[in-house]
Amino acid sequence: MSNLNGDILYLIFKELELNEEFRSCLLVNKTWCQIIIPTLWKDPWKYLNKRKAKLFLNVIISHLSDEMRNNLIQRINSDLLILRSCKKPYFNYISYCRNLNLIEIERLINNITFRESSADISIIKNTILELFINKNTKISYLNIPYKFDIEIHLIPGAVRCFSELVSLRCSTGVNDKILTGLMGICKSIEKLQLYIEADKNNYGIIELIENSEKLLNIQLINNYSKIDQPFRKVLENSLIERANSIQSFTISKHPVTDILPSFVHLKSLELNDSNYNMSWDCKENLSLPLLQILKADNVPIDVLKNLIKNTNGSLIEIKINGEYHDVVINKEIIQIIYQNCPKLENLKLLLRNDNILELENLLKTCDSLNGLNIIFSVFDDCIDWDYLFGILVKFSPINLHKFKFFRFNKEPSLESLKSFFDNWSCPKLENLLKKCQSLNGSNIMFGVFDDYFDYFDRDYLFEILTKFSPINLFKYKFFRFNEESNTESLKSIFDNWKCRHPILLQFPKMKNMVKNTTCINLMEKYKLKGIIKKYNVSDETTFEDFEWNQKYFG
Repeated sequence: MSNLNGDILYLIFKELELNEEFRSCLLVNKTWCQIIIPTLWKDPWKYLNKRKAKLFLNVIISHLSDEMRNNLIQRINSDLLILRSCKKPYFNYISYCRNLNLIEIERLINNITFRESSADISIIKNTILELFINKNTKISYLNIPYKFDIEIHLIPGAVRCFSELVSLRCSTGVNDKILTGLMGICKSIEKLQLYIEADKNNYGIIELIENSEKLLNIQLINNYSKIDQPFRKVLENSLIERANSIQSFTISKHPVTDILPSFVHLKSLELNDSNYNMSWDCKENLSLPLLQILKADNVPIDVLKNLIKNTNGSLIEIKINGEYHDVVINKEIIQIIYQNCPKLENLKLLLRNDNILELENLLKTCDSLNGLNIIFSVFDDCIDWDYLFGILVKFSPINLHKFKFFRFNKEPSLESLKSFFDNWSCPKLENLLKKCQSLNGSNIMFGVFDDYFDYFDRDYLFEILTKFSPINLFKYKFFRFNEESNTESLKSIFDNWKCRHPILLQFPKMKNMVKNTTCINLMEKYKLKGIIKKYNVSDETTFEDFEWNQKYFG
């Protein structure tokens, strides 16, 4: 593979970009390194952390020419060792940067210049910005911090640098001169993420929106309880004028205008409101016929019911957080989802214990479902886990393989989990292969199972496996594991894991260090036997809704 054509390697690396192991490919040979470096440096900020901050700044400063370095040292009233100790880089890394995050640049500089005068900091900041903004760079994504006052549009080469900008993230209190300067340069903005201030908002933002003919994605983020009503009204009305082109809309506060019905071509909608008592005056016949993704947090359920009803069956992802409703309303929203969302692939919502039967209807109807995230009500003291697990195993669509369970007052017994895995051994290979062939073989693959499943007798389980399960089920994730358990349940899984793909396993770190070490030793033992391919013991915060992120597997 190391001798593959460069164009082919580029396509492969593009697919691997989000994988932690991607960076290890740098060491294969010079050709690989030359292809990977530009990809990594398109958005270097996503790899940045506190531990690597000084090293990263060293790399940036190493791009200074001798003349720029000497001028900088002479102009400031201090002797920063970092300005004198950097060797010239092997690549012009900064020339590959497409995402200019001015927030991170300010943070990097402030970390090493906290003893310097404000004048010196300003000189250092301007010099570093000239490395990123010049005639040899092309920035596609720009992130401007609050109260940023450097007129970046006046830096030599800025016109060419920002001429193809597609994404801008900034405060609505952005410096007026900067905003005016960018409006004269940037004609291709597609995504605009605005952080709305409580007051002193810059109405020049409205002109930016009016001049952005390619605008597709708008995000209005308001982190203040106070709302600048006059500004919000003008802002939302300007978006109504652009509504025909907008395909993605996010708003973190209740709209002050009737803006939602205007987005007739909207594909993604994210609604959030921290004010639980705010009334949403949405029309009952609100229709977004092309909507594919709906995410809502603290939004009245009636608003969501109307939205889902009027999407013409186009929704593929629904994520509902923060709205705790009674059994009757919960039943209604589940019914509306499976009656109107035949293409649904990912679902997150509250499930009341009395409505588990409705989950069966949803699983039967939404046969494209592959990810299910269930939030339990704090008012349900006891979850009927056996019934729930039975529904999931018996009626889950063939592609449903991602599960997550949240906020339950009583965990399922470990015996249910142990029984499931004890009965999850390899079925008759010939029957399974026949079924996989009818389902197009390796094109259907189950991913990571997050949580717990029910026990079924062996004959019934084999029947389900023979009819529905691909052979590629090998990724497991355990969430909120009972620490009172011992390792025998895991050992049983591994002992019965024969004739199958080696397991990828993610497991939460136990508070009891002895048990944690015992668990790791057991997994290491079965890794040597080839039963486990990779495992990871980590904090539960790494568990995500619908993504099975390989970067945590070591």
